[in-house]
Amino acid sequence: MKHNKKTKTLSSPRIHSSRAKATPRNSATRSSKPNIAKPIILAIIILAALLVGFAAVYSIVFTPESITKSNLDRLAIEYYEEYYYDKITTSEAFNSLDDVDKAMDKYVRTGFPKVKLLELYLRDREATQSLANQISQYCDADDTYVTFYPELPLSRNSYHFEFTYSCAF
Repeated sequence: MKHNKKTKTLSSPRIHSSRAKATPRNSATRSSKPNIAKPIILAIIILAALLVGFAAVYSIVFTPESITKSNLDRLAIEYYEEYYYDKITTSEAFNSLDDVDKAMDKYVRTGFPKVKLLELYLRDREATQSLANQISQYCDADDTYVTFYPELPLSRNSYHFEFTYSCAF
């Protein structure tokens, strides 16, 4: 008898999954509109943080003291450059700027005599009225002084000054 050898070929069985493809839950209830609430809330929070930061910096930089000192500096600069310098250099005692420089040499270290804040106001009342009102809230016009120190060679812009404050700061 002959044996017939039958060869079996094994084929891979197909596996059929009973699971369906995963779909997001509540896909029917989700809206196609974008959610804009989160960006709006985030923008509001960022804006609030920026405002608080700006207010903090503003209150540190622009204190009544710094504003008053800035106004005093403006008054002193205007006084010296528009009045005091001309008063010094046009004196009849001097024939030239060299004579002025020689006479000013002693004031380089000691400064000119102190000028009261009240004198700064009175030089040009109309121009200084608004500054005077702001400064007088904090400083006493009779006890606040400025001393001008010329720098050689003397010119309209070659000087520095120092205040002696009698102010409420």
